[in-house]
Parts: sequence; C-alpha cells; structure tokens
Amino acid sequence: MKYLFFISFSLFTLTISGQTNRLNEVQKLIESFETKQDPSLITESQELMDAYFKENEMATSEPLALKSKAQVLTLALANLDQEKPFENCAEIQETYATALAADKSMLYRNQLLNELYTSKIAMMTKGNKAYEEKNNEDAYQYYVNSLKLNDLEIAHPRHATLDTSLYYTSAVFARLSGREKEAAKIWEELIDMEYPRPDMYDNLIRYYGDKKREKDVERIAKLKAARYP
Repeated sequence: MKYLFFISFSLFTLTISGQTNRLNEVQKLIESFETKQDPSLITESQELMDAYFKENEMATSEPLALKSKAQVLTLALANLDQEKPFENCAEIQETYATALAADKSMLYRNQLLNELYTSKIAMMTKGNKAYEEKNNEDAYQYYVNSLKLNDLEIAHPRHATLDTSLYYTSAVFARLSGREKEAAKIWEELIDMEYPRPDMYDNLIRYYGDKKREKDVERIAKLKAARYP
C-alpha cells in the first residue's frame, strides 16, 4: 500500500509539473512573439493552451491558466486573420469573467486586470481600424465588446473607474452604424456624468427631435445652455 501511494503521488507530481511547464512554455512563446512578431508563435501557443485545457479538467478554475488563455486569444485577435473575430471577443470576455470569479482571494486580480486592459485596448484598436476602413458595423461591435471588458473592470475593482472616453467613442460608432437608440442611451449616461463634450447634447437634441420627443429636446437644450453658455 505504501508503494502504491508513493507511485500515485509521484504520478500526480509529474502531472502537475508537466502542466506548469506547459503554461511556462506558453508565456515564453508570448514573450518571444513580442520580440520577433512571428505569427507562428501565436499558433503554437494556441495549440499548447488547447492541449492544456483538454488534459486538465481543473483548468477552468485556475486564474493563471485562464489569464494565459486570454492573452493568447487576444494576440490571435490582434495579429491573425479570423473568420469570426467577434466570437473570439466573446471568448476573451468569458475567459476573464471566469478567471476573476475563480480568483476568490483576489491573489491574481492585478495581473488579471492588467491583461484585461491590454485586451480592451486591442479590441478598441481593431474598432478604430474598422472605422478607418469605413466599416462602421465592425467598429461598433469591437467597441461593444470593449465595453463588456470595461464592465468587468468595474465589477472587480482594483482602482477601476468608468472609462468615459471608451463610452463616448462607443456611442459615436453606434450612431455611425445606425444604432441611434443605443448611442442616445450612452450619451444620456455621459451627460449625467458631465462628460465634457458639447456635441453629445447636439446629437441628442437631433435624435429626440426626429422622434418628436419635444420634452427631451427641451431638457437637453437647457442642460447644454447651462453647461456651455
């Protein structure tokens, strides 16, 4: 029995060691990509992460493993051609949400939020590029996904605050993609926070005017006159 326990313990130790080595290898590939900018390194890290999560049933409750997965997904989003990039965005958001929930002691919160911020910027960058290419729908979708990450920052605070510039740009892209109602909702929230952009008031006045909502037109006009005399 003693020898059986020793063998079992040795196998368990080897398994844990192998899993740790795999995560370390993923981090090395990420660091190597940052230096070499070789897309094949992202593909290799994806394969390693897929194998890790397939072989380790506890991976979905490991904050550091989930952080590595989100890093790899973000690199793929930013640097590889993808058929369904918004599914990738959703998976990134879900991965961070799971990691933050699993980190009950908040031991890894700073690390997770640092990487989450990097992912948020990557989505915003993709959105800006889509806008430059006059693809307003994709620009809007990237910013919507960025906002979901921002919501996670707020729900799991370090010193997280509302990213008002992100909200503003999301409203702009919502309007450009024909989602006037969504844009109006965000501008209303920003006006409540007294975000300093007078054009928001003009956009709301125009939107409410088109909808024949005269009381709202008057309300926004009065607010603008008071804040920007």
